[in-house]
Amino acid sequence: MLDPVQQQEDGKRNYIETSETVDQKPAVLPFCDCHRCSTMESERTKSAKFDGYKKIDMNKAVALTDHQYLICTCSTFAFILGIREWRRLFLDGFAMLQDLCRMFVEQKTPIGEDSNNAQQSHHAPVKPWTADYVESKGKGLVFLLHGKPGVGKTYTAECIAHQVRRPLLLVTCADIGVEPTEVEKNLRQWFKIARRWDAVMLLDEADIYMEYRQIHDLTRNNLVAGFLRAIGYYDGVLFLTANRIGTFNEAFLSRVMAIYYDDLHDDDRKKIWGTYFDKLEQERGNEIYVPRSTKEYATDLKDIRDLLWNGREIRNAEGIKDSKGQITVKEKYIQVTVDLSKDFKRYMVSLHHQTDSERARRAVIRHDAFNAP
Repeated sequence: MLDPVQQQEDGKRNYIETSETVDQKPAVLPFCDCHRCSTMESERTKSAKFDGYKKIDMNKAVALTDHQYLICTCSTFAFILGIREWRRLFLDGFAMLQDLCRMFVEQKTPIGEDSNNAQQSHHAPVKPWTADYVESKGKGLVFLLHGKPGVGKTYTAECIAHQVRRPLLLVTCADIGVEPTEVEKNLRQWFKIARRWDAVMLLDEADIYMEYRQIHDLTRNNLVAGFLRAIGYYDGVLFLTANRIGTFNEAFLSRVMAIYYDDLHDDDRKKIWGTYFDKLEQERGNEIYVPRSTKEYATDLKDIRDLLWNGREIRNAEGIKDSKGQITVKEKYIQVTVDLSKDFKRYMVSLHHQTDSERARRAVIRHDAFNAP
């Protein structure tokens, strides 16, 4: 700082050292002992109003002050995976993930703890090793979950994403399309998003992209070839679910880890009923009461066991709409759904002269009784 008063003998101005800027306020020359200067000196030593507001490290900060919270926004933008849109969300609605997949952990499933651990290691920061000599191929994990509808294929992918604390990017045929020129491009774009967010990707009902190639159907051949190329170069975690594995091109079988889901047994259905009842009591216990007699009715009644309901049908039978005041779930509520389901299944059997599983077996689409005793 240049002193306008002092001057050296050679006529040059004298530069004196002053303290550095304190809390965004310029340092000044020493004051005298008068009241005014003393007041200014005390003001100078006070912290600036917004001191410490820049680049706050939340990993080190204990807690923000009320004034810091005051200038923070109450909302933020987030990508809604279910509808594929960006929306502004209030921060008050954010919460830590809760254990929503207890049934997956407790129930024996084809894709168990070993697969869960494999995916956690795949998400680790260590660069994955591949046996393929082509550098960009074979780095991903592609699981094909196949079996009849309602046995837990989609639920498995959802719970694994929940267990490894990764977002689940659910993609359907509507998001990818069926035109060969668009399928590979759209699929690569979704793969790019999944890798950017380190997400678990689920392509539900992927049968259409993996069916046999036909000699005279060039469009079908191009569609299958484009899908094969795309998944071959994907380096993330991908789940494919399918109900018609009998129509698949054999080229896919060497590119995926195929896992078969057996049909549900009576013990499996009993566990599903119990899990849904527990969830209902935990989330709506103040509004809905499920007597023990109703639980035993749903799990032990022969008419219900004979229907061979899958997981979705059990969920639909137990669906309770919003109501005013407390209600008691009685046996007759479930019996209405049982009667409707029984009539519909009887109609379908009379129409095709065989059950859905028998029809799938005859058409070489699926073998539901593969592991049946």
